Order: sequence, then C-alpha cells, then structure tokens
Amino acid sequence: MLRFVDLWKKAHGQVPTHLVFNSKLTTYKNLARLHAQGITFITLRRHTEALKLHVLNARAGAWRRVQLDIPHRKFRTPKVLDEPIQLGKDYPGPIWVAF
Repeated sequence: MLRFVDLWKKAHGQVPTHLVFNSKLTTYKNLARLHAQGITFITLRRHTEALKLHVLNARAGAWRRVQLDIPHRKFRTPKVLDEPIQLGKDYPGPIWVAF
C-alpha cells in the first residue's frame, strides 16, 4: 500500500486524499503510516459469522451514508455502521469501523 502511495505521489505531486482497499493488502502499522500522512482510508474486511450477527443486531439509527468523491466508482455512497474500535498497539487511537 505504501508503495502505491509513493507511486501516486510521483505521478500526481501529492498523496491521494483517500484509499479503498482490501484489509489483507497491508498491516496496522502501515495503516498508521497512511493516517500520519493525512490519507483517509476504507479497508474491506472478511465477514465472519460473529461480524454478521453484530451487524444484524445493530440499531437502525447507528447506520449512516457516506459520500466517496471518486469519479466512476460504482458504490460512492456506502452505508456504514459508525463504531470506533481499537486495532492494537500498532495503530494510534481508535479507528471507525464501517460495515
């Protein structure tokens, strides 16, 4: 992921404002590096049975739509369940989980 950011910066003169990618592509430590550069990101997670149950039991008012300003992207307004979690010692502070 960090190599992609470097290539983007070389091509466009600045880091990307946001990224959407599979969580298997990087580590929590690299997510912290993206955060330190001011890059917002969405990672796509595996959907375990426990995660599915958690989402199904979430209250309706906890969900909201977000706008991704990415031209030609198929899903630019995903619905998210806005919940902060702690990833561990390699990521500073909470991160918000979107389901």
